[in-house]
Amino acid sequence: MQAPWTQKRQFELRVVDGLLLLLFFVGVPAIAGGIGYAALKDRPKSFATENYVLGSVACGLFSGVLIVYAQRMHADIRTWLYLWQIVCGSVGLLLLGIALGCGIGIFTYRFRSLARKTTGIEVRHLSGFAVYQDVLAFSAFFQMLNRTA
Repeated sequence: MQAPWTQKRQFELRVVDGLLLLLFFVGVPAIAGGIGYAALKDRPKSFATENYVLGSVACGLFSGVLIVYAQRMHADIRTWLYLWQIVCGSVGLLLLGIALGCGIGIFTYRFRSLARKTTGIEVRHLSGFAVYQDVLAFSAFFQMLNRTA
């Protein structure tokens, strides 16, 4: 028979593990998608591709350091180091989401700026993928079809 305080600790461990899994499977993709969508819509206006690269690399490195540090800490649940381990792991996961979002932002910002530089190109985003359609070529093709008919 276990003591009542060990049952309480096991419940606390399950709650903390559940929150960390929720953060990993819901929070990180939501952050990454939000930053990628903001990059697609050109927000913030002062950001360039280089800023997304710098943000992705810096947040990715710091995230990796924090996650590895938290993983190798081996803190006992009865000490304050356990709280520090949870904080380091959570902040590492949040920074991982930011790094992934900036990585997505590199490509969406690049494709968006390439489409603006090219004249006559319309960009349509279908389910996350950029489909390029040459409007001038299609309009010339349809005008040619109308003349022959």
